[in-house]
Amino acid sequence: MADVIDEILKFDPGRASKPKKTDDRIDEVLKFDPGRINAPAQKIQEARPVGGTFAPTGEMSTITAKPIPKYEPMGEEGAGFGTQVLSGLVDDPYIKAKIFSEARGIPITRYRVGKSGEVEFKNNQGQWQREVSQMPMSRLKRLAAETIGHPSTIAAPAGAMIAGPAGAVAGAAGGELIRKGIGKYVYGEKPGILNTLADTAMQGVFALAGEGVGKIIGRTTNRILGRKAGALKKAGREVADSLLTPEEHAKALYVRKLAEQHNIELAPHQMYDREGMTNTWKYLRKHPVTSDAVRGFEDNLAKSTDEAVDNFIRQMGGYEEGPLAVGKQIKEAASHRIGQEEEIRRAVAGPKYEAAFAEKEGEKVVTSEAIGEINRLLKEAPAKSPSGKVLLKIRGMINEAKGDPRQLHRIKYGEIDAILNQEKASPTLRREMTLVKEKLVSSLEHQIPGYEEAAQTFKELSRPIERLKKSIVGELAEIEAEKGLEIAPRKLLSIRSIRDPDRLKEAINEIARGNDPLRRRIVGSYIRDVYENLRMSEEGRVINVGGKMYKALFGRPQERELMKAAMTSTEFKQFENLMTVLQRTSVGVKAESMTAPFLQ
Repeated sequence: MADVIDEILKFDPGRASKPKKTDDRIDEVLKFDPGRINAPAQKIQEARPVGGTFAPTGEMSTITAKPIPKYEPMGEEGAGFGTQVLSGLVDDPYIKAKIFSEARGIPITRYRVGKSGEVEFKNNQGQWQREVSQMPMSRLKRLAAETIGHPSTIAAPAGAMIAGPAGAVAGAAGGELIRKGIGKYVYGEKPGILNTLADTAMQGVFALAGEGVGKIIGRTTNRILGRKAGALKKAGREVADSLLTPEEHAKALYVRKLAEQHNIELAPHQMYDREGMTNTWKYLRKHPVTSDAVRGFEDNLAKSTDEAVDNFIRQMGGYEEGPLAVGKQIKEAASHRIGQEEEIRRAVAGPKYEAAFAEKEGEKVVTSEAIGEINRLLKEAPAKSPSGKVLLKIRGMINEAKGDPRQLHRIKYGEIDAILNQEKASPTLRREMTLVKEKLVSSLEHQIPGYEEAAQTFKELSRPIERLKKSIVGELAEIEAEKGLEIAPRKLLSIRSIRDPDRLKEAINEIARGNDPLRRRIVGSYIRDVYENLRMSEEGRVINVGGKMYKALFGRPQERELMKAAMTSTEFKQFENLMTVLQRTSVGVKAESMTAPFLQ
């Protein structure tokens, strides 16, 4: 690692780099000078046929009785590792073709870009051949270890990556700047604003690897950082002109600190969230030499992400009980809350009704208006139809009351609705029965003087009950099936069910009623539900669950406000910090296949 950092610190993009002693096929690649623009291509090696394959001819040997094979020579040797790395510095396949053309010393007219975007060239046999390495993997890794640390390629990050991602951070930033510099000044790619390649050495200061950044700071950048990975001081022109601003670096330090609090180690591209760094990481993930190391790092990242999410769910009580048990608690709490308001109504309005009935004891109420309305409805609904049967049952019940005020009161406020629910009456019939109820109330108010005052009190106390029944609290109170109970936390907290944070806070307060452990279990169970569903939706190796968690729970302002409404300020701050880290874990892994073959 120290050698890699030394190379970064000594690198001068204005002079040609000294090549290391390496395989002669990539010597010229390593002499590449980023300050040279449109210089004549230097011939690295004439293409030559190497090896071959044996194919059956269809003829049999009369001596061995075995098929006679035919030797078919292969095309030219694939591009060396140095050339492949150089082509990895840019994304445009046509620019890659130019790099390969210069490396082989053959005209660019012998290159093309295939349908899948791969670079191909016409070999000496006149066949189109894809530009991939054909060197043995053991030799390829040895050459990579010798040459990939060279600053004139992407060497710094990849070289350190072979030794392990933990020591790769210091080199990654420098290699990233070189990548952009080569792409812009030599190959015409336009990656963004870059003032000067001289910032390459300075770029090392923005690495966050403990030992590496300490060495860089100690030797060259004390004037920029006050102490090892410490607070930023006012930066000089070198920092202002570089790709990373002091503010960006300070933010990366903050993100790293949050990640460490959750025992999560982020890669450099995740801490800085820069497109160029991410492209570099993707290249390292796909290359055979570095893919195992990157895969190991990302496996550990996935495990530590799982542990961080698990810890937060456990902290919120999400694992104390199963989804069904929590759902039952929510239903019971919602039903109990509505029942509390109904009890208040009975306690206040009930005595007023009784006083009114007592004042006119023995008075018979005329119900002809209500009966007449039912008869009118029966003309439209045949007696043997479902609606007709319901109407006949209600008419019979009113007639049996024989004008008794107390019985008619019970019929109006309970028994009619009970019949409608029992017979599963249509919405149309329910609306029509509203008029029948009004006729009954009108008759009671006309003949029982105190009834109207009692009814007004009842109506006022019914408002909070109706509000609860029409809200998410009422929906939760009516859940019956086990499947519905299991997703009760989701029904309460999901943006699909409720969009207003104030309404959510009110609903949680109505259900929990000061029972904070219940509130925490509800929130924890919801986060657990989201988390487990995301894991179940993955096939094989779990990829980017952290990023998907962030998108589901924190991706839009509406989700953030809902979660904030459901938590205390301390809980939400912890949750916000976790979500910040989870979002960064997704950088560079979205839509990336971990098993796809490495193709240039």
